[in-house]
Amino acid sequence: MARLTKSAVDPLPAETWREQIVEFHDQLVRERGEGWGAFWGSPASQRSRYEIFFRELPLSGSDVLEVGCGFGDFLHIARERSALPRRYLGVDLSDSIIAAARRSHPQADFAVLDLLASEPPFQPDFVIASGIMAVDVPDYEAYAVAILRRFHGLARHGFAINFLSTCSDKPDGRSRYVDPGWLLGVFLRHVDWRCRLLHDYRQNDFTLVHLRPPSP
Repeated sequence: MARLTKSAVDPLPAETWREQIVEFHDQLVRERGEGWGAFWGSPASQRSRYEIFFRELPLSGSDVLEVGCGFGDFLHIARERSALPRRYLGVDLSDSIIAAARRSHPQADFAVLDLLASEPPFQPDFVIASGIMAVDVPDYEAYAVAILRRFHGLARHGFAINFLSTCSDKPDGRSRYVDPGWLLGVFLRHVDWRCRLLHDYRQNDFTLVHLRPPSP
């Protein structure tokens, strides 16, 4: 596997990526409207990604931070499964997306928050993120390392994050597709040796899961 550049070890400031990430997602909403269609190919593709989180992490009754929460659709699926977290906060970089999430889920907590620059109001048991790594930002290696290190340091018990896979046979031409082997090497070298990479649910998607060992 290729060695990371120095900037991947010493990540760029968060503001280097923030503007592009917000514009990418806001543009999708302008083109496609609010709802699953803004970010996902179908309701089934969105659901399959969330189902992996429920399969791999004990989210029910836990304190959960969702990064890149979009319109809060995680809560629909959690409610259907009778697996709502004890405490949930959905965060996103876009003011307009968070406003839409609040309209859809007025009883839930959402916030505009850049996790690379600010602290959430509580330490979560688990951090989950679906879709945030699809933006082809400058110095993607550094961005990936910054996100993975942040999740690893913040989550009390573990996290799960998905990526679009280079195994896809129909790339969309605008998103970032990641080689699963490369991403695994990044995590092992720069974050932690304890992880699982799951590529058994969709051809064009994979999930990295990290769980901390139980305290002695």
